[in-house]
Amino acid sequence: MTKVIIVYFFLACSLFFESANAQLAYEGENYEVSPFFLRDINNVEGLADFQQIAHSFRELYGPLEFKERRFNFNFEDWVAEIEARIKIAKSEAEIFGLYYQFLAKFDDGHVGLSFINNSSEIKRYKVPVFLTPVEDRALVAWVDKEMDTSIAVGDELIKVDGVPVFDYLPTIKKYYGIGNDLSLKHLIYKVLYREPFVTEWIPKKNRVFLTLKKEDGTEYTESLVWRPEKNNTIIPDMVTDYKGPNFYFHGAFEFNNAAGSSLLKMSQAEPFFASSEVIEQYGLRRISANDEFRKKYKLKKSQKPNIYAYMYNYKGKNILLVRNYTYWHRDLPNSAYMKAYQAIFDQYEPLADVLVLDQTHNGGGSYCEEFFTLFIQEEKPGTVQSCNVDRKWIQSLGGEWINKDNVKEIDRAYMSMSKDMESDYENNLSLTSYPFPIFSGEDYSKPNKKYTWKKPMLVLTDELAGSCGDAFPKMIKTSKRSKIFGQRTMGLGGNVEEVAKLVYSQGSLRLTRGLFTTYKSDNNYPDSHMVENNGVVPDYEYNHTVTDFRKGFVDYVEKFSQKAVEQIVE
Repeated sequence: MTKVIIVYFFLACSLFFESANAQLAYEGENYEVSPFFLRDINNVEGLADFQQIAHSFRELYGPLEFKERRFNFNFEDWVAEIEARIKIAKSEAEIFGLYYQFLAKFDDGHVGLSFINNSSEIKRYKVPVFLTPVEDRALVAWVDKEMDTSIAVGDELIKVDGVPVFDYLPTIKKYYGIGNDLSLKHLIYKVLYREPFVTEWIPKKNRVFLTLKKEDGTEYTESLVWRPEKNNTIIPDMVTDYKGPNFYFHGAFEFNNAAGSSLLKMSQAEPFFASSEVIEQYGLRRISANDEFRKKYKLKKSQKPNIYAYMYNYKGKNILLVRNYTYWHRDLPNSAYMKAYQAIFDQYEPLADVLVLDQTHNGGGSYCEEFFTLFIQEEKPGTVQSCNVDRKWIQSLGGEWINKDNVKEIDRAYMSMSKDMESDYENNLSLTSYPFPIFSGEDYSKPNKKYTWKKPMLVLTDELAGSCGDAFPKMIKTSKRSKIFGQRTMGLGGNVEEVAKLVYSQGSLRLTRGLFTTYKSDNNYPDSHMVENNGVVPDYEYNHTVTDFRKGFVDYVEKFSQKAVEQIVE
């Protein structure tokens, strides 16, 4: 239910090099690390910034009590422990690391902290090899083609400096929280992309030694050079308002030829499984709406939404495969994408026996409930959210949440919500007494007036679908409109906002502001019904295999195609 974000970790560290102008060699080139002349924040300043973080959590973090119950800890005790450790911290990097350890306790993929720069000027140390977990093995999903190495996509990384690669996972979990352990494994890439606030693994030497295995079982070693990547002193305009899951690997758009099913494919338009092998084996034919249907839904000639859609025949049945990769678009208004989806569904429904809707790796956004209305023929429970009862929420409901293409009825609904929220505050509640329908102002979603898909369907999802990527399958499952195939979604269950600018470090803090789920007429909402940390469990579970990863996901397509055809009732 939130817009997608790319978060930049511009964080502090103390260089391990002998001089301030030390250089690291990387594949024959020298990358100078020059001082930014920005001094470390001291312990007093670091403590003040942390107290600002803690105060923001107390007043503005919606799932606070939910997290205390789920993870069995006391918030104030945790604050006191971090404060004590900040007072004796020996560097800015250590202080920033404690901030991240504090955030990780909440295991919330929407919670995030980012910095524009730091005293060392180093954003991270990297070896340009990107990893993804498959069957509890770390496979290479991308490798820099400019690097002189025998490492190839599909190779398995076994050890890093003699340590089994997944032995680094506890350190990753200490500093990062996503929502569930399955999603967290995707952060194994950080073994080779190290933020300097993780002080335990700041490289002590210029080189890292990797032990890998080829597909045929041959083991080999590579000695590669750590490359220090500098902070950006100015955040590019193209990403300043990009909001959503905070662990999304920033700069993913820079990576070419990345293999599928990895963070590099998150919120990308092309299906991760649309390999040449799949296209050849199953005869996938790329399609789009023609001029007649574009005109029917009033798409402008200049509006060409980037929607991947295919038709193919499987065991005598025609399958329409359509990808929905985000609920917040940067190239065109969301409304243009809605029209384009309607045009495609309307044009090809007569030709298809079943729809496979791919929303794997979907990073979220803001129009998932509107999209849901394309698939229902009667009213179904919509998305609702328990909101923190702070004044900021009341002001938001009276301002930014209304008067934005909303009709007067919705405006009145939001005004009523703000009054109920104020009443809950006066009754000393931290969360609203019952969830609000913040998307539409109504508890039930109504069928789209212009078009709804009426034939059978199957929804694909996975552990890299979060936020609105959780909300859509939650509505689909609650309404029993379709079966779901894949893996449990992330469990990012609330809208996210930037709530504070830290005084001394100038870090930007983002927090989850509530807990969302689907509407229940009995107003009984146990923790297990919330999306946060629970996600949405598929009807048909599928675990990717190393073999299928290396063979282009042919088996994955075979399995979901079979389940899709099973949805057809003759």
